[in-house]
Amino acid sequence: MALNNFKKKDEISIDEVNDSNQNHYPSNLAELNKKQAVISTEDVYNEQGILLVAKGLRIDNQIAHKLLQHKLTKPFEDQVNLEKCLTSTNIIKDFSSLLSQYPDLKIIQDTIDKKDYFSNRLQQIKFNPTVFQKLTVLKERYPEIYYKSLFCCWLATITAYYMNLTERQINAVFIAGLLHDIALVHIDPKIVCKKGSLDAKEWQAIQSHVLLGDIILKDITTVDDLTRRAIREHHERCDGTGYPKGLRAKYLCMEGQIIGMADSLQAIRVNQFKMSKRTMRECLPFLHMNSSIHSMPVYQAICLIIMKSELPVSVSNPYGSFRELINNLKTRIQKLQDAIFLIKLIIFVTFNFKYCRDKTKYHAALSPTFNVLVCSGLDKDELLKWLNSIKDTDENELLGELLETDLMQNELFWQVSKACKVINDYISICDQNKQDKAHLQKLCDYVRTSLDST
Repeated sequence: MALNNFKKKDEISIDEVNDSNQNHYPSNLAELNKKQAVISTEDVYNEQGILLVAKGLRIDNQIAHKLLQHKLTKPFEDQVNLEKCLTSTNIIKDFSSLLSQYPDLKIIQDTIDKKDYFSNRLQQIKFNPTVFQKLTVLKERYPEIYYKSLFCCWLATITAYYMNLTERQINAVFIAGLLHDIALVHIDPKIVCKKGSLDAKEWQAIQSHVLLGDIILKDITTVDDLTRRAIREHHERCDGTGYPKGLRAKYLCMEGQIIGMADSLQAIRVNQFKMSKRTMRECLPFLHMNSSIHSMPVYQAICLIIMKSELPVSVSNPYGSFRELINNLKTRIQKLQDAIFLIKLIIFVTFNFKYCRDKTKYHAALSPTFNVLVCSGLDKDELLKWLNSIKDTDENELLGELLETDLMQNELFWQVSKACKVINDYISICDQNKQDKAHLQKLCDYVRTSLDST
């Protein structure tokens, strides 16, 4: 969610993306040059016809800095060559490595894709050399994002296959899944690698990757319009809370929603479950709590895929002891109660600002998130009383249920953070007293920080 959701539907254009974000691809090539030769294959000129880089030079940071100051006569990626570039064979090996790292993915693969439908598609990849070049840069500079792309490509493709989509649709999902984040190699590495929250300008730069991806793939004949549309829409959500245009379900293609769902599940399975033995099965609570933001057919298909795979129930307790798990749940309930109360207060105040623009869009953007918070029931005193009544002798009977509650609390914490981000974006565009705005923004930051400390 970002400020873009409060802009007019067609306000964000490709021209604006180009003007507001420098092309940092040369910087990433310069960093890659430290590991392998990145050499210009021809003379590189700017739009005024001035020679910037002679043919045969290695691209170091000094050259990259020079290139960042100019607009070139043709894309720089078409004027360089990498010593070692990814091939279809390399990508197949990387996918096998991914399955080895996450055994639950292998179980799903063997259950749903018995004919190695996905692996066969990997073997048949015929991309433009520039696409393989960008994937190479993505892998070397941002390996986590590269393997995330492999994960999303895999899950999205078998989901499309399971849904009996057409060959064209499955192919679009496959390519879009692999390339949906490819434009991140053109965005400032300091922003892409930044730890912690992004400011409004940085977040806008990250959001631009969906439109930049469209630009990059526009002239590649192996990538059709449906694939590009899926990439443009993979961060849109059915309830209108996505970006870049905040489109609702009836305006969205199925392919983009499949990529979006796979992208969300990757973040949970790989990032959130990193320190535990939880599997894709434990993603089901997240799916159930967010069913309204994703396409219903896609939501149902992925739930069925997970359940059909019959993954074992995880009973791994990330908190060590049974009592520590219960204490953590109780502490988080109290924090959720405080957070939801403060968010209600902030919403009431901001919704009654004397001068406010886009009030209706603000309310529409917040409603789905707030409904999840209020309707979950995980902040209720009744749950707290139940937790207080549990004895250590109940561990065998209740551990699974408590672990699922923990997962749902994780999702609520993220929803609170999301609500705070929407509120902050809205406050920033309101014509209101600066002191009042600053106070409310600090209150939002306090809410998020208090949850992060749990």
